[in-house]
Amino acid sequence: MVLRESHKYNRPFYGCINFPACRATHGAHPDGKPLGIPADAETKRWRIAAHNALDPLWGRDEENLHAQIRKRYRNAVYSWLAERLGIENIGRTLSYRLVPGLNVASR
Repeated sequence: MVLRESHKYNRPFYGCINFPACRATHGAHPDGKPLGIPADAETKRWRIAAHNALDPLWGRDEENLHAQIRKRYRNAVYSWLAERLGIENIGRTLSYRLVPGLNVASR
């Protein structure tokens, strides 16, 4: 993957060296540092599904909830989910362990 600039979102991202023929991407901080751990297509779908289910819990787009409270609540939810899945940390778990666990958690 190579660092590229998104014209649509005005921020950097990592794209496959064969992009756009290969649609594999990964987000990046403004300084180019990767956001989290890159994912294959299946893991990316599960991550999006998880965010769609969990983000409404902490009002990601609501201005009335202070950012610090939102972050603490989000971390508490992630810790709870990791415990339920029997893993140490959601963010550091490799795809091959996380995706089967999400199949269980989604029930």
